[in-house]
Amino acid sequence: MNLRENLSRKWKLKGDLQIFFLNNGFYLFQFTCLEDCDSMLESGDHSYAGRPLILRKWKPGTPLEKLNLTSIPVWVRLPGLPLEFWSAKGLSKIARFIGNPLFMDSRTAEETRLSYARMCVEVDAESDFPDSIPIHTPYGIHIQSVQYDWKPSACKTCLDFSHTSEACPKKVQVAQHNYKQEWRPVKPLSKPATQDRDGEEKSEKIPLNTPKLVSRVVITMASALERQRQQFRYQIALKP
Repeated sequence: MNLRENLSRKWKLKGDLQIFFLNNGFYLFQFTCLEDCDSMLESGDHSYAGRPLILRKWKPGTPLEKLNLTSIPVWVRLPGLPLEFWSAKGLSKIARFIGNPLFMDSRTAEETRLSYARMCVEVDAESDFPDSIPIHTPYGIHIQSVQYDWKPSACKTCLDFSHTSEACPKKVQVAQHNYKQEWRPVKPLSKPATQDRDGEEKSEKIPLNTPKLVSRVVITMASALERQRQQFRYQIALKP
């Protein structure tokens, strides 16, 4: 199944979809039914083969060239939002805690689903994606929970959504620049001589249980006993 058939089935389009590939890495989607375009943007399901699709509505004057993704549209949900905030003005104020409010989905605008409000907000790479927002009301502070359909990863060094901090090209260049190769001569392995308190070298003490030392002592003692035996025999032979 190709890209056009996959997206047409995924977005449940009523009309036809034409996809044009541009030389600079962009795809241009042309919908024959305007309702399909609006419902696709509101669905928030913008992915293909496990990879996100960054979709924006085209308008005259939009440059079709690769730019740094310093901001990106993200769909957010506000579950359990109090009814007094269900207005374009109230939702815009809440959305500004996250980023720049763009638009709300049709069910939020028509207030046909009051379990949660759903808006599309443009967030920048510096955003920390808050999970809650404190809202001051005449009855006290209401902690509003925030849910995201998708949390994109951004590079905190370049402030760009096109790559992550782990894959930052600047980070790799800095690591290569700081790498320095240095040659050092290898010193011969020698045991340093020890000195006593008077500054004189002292010989190393070998423990008595050393095999070589034990063998020498045994041979020396055997030789001494043999000489004593020979001398004792010589004295006996000289007696009258």
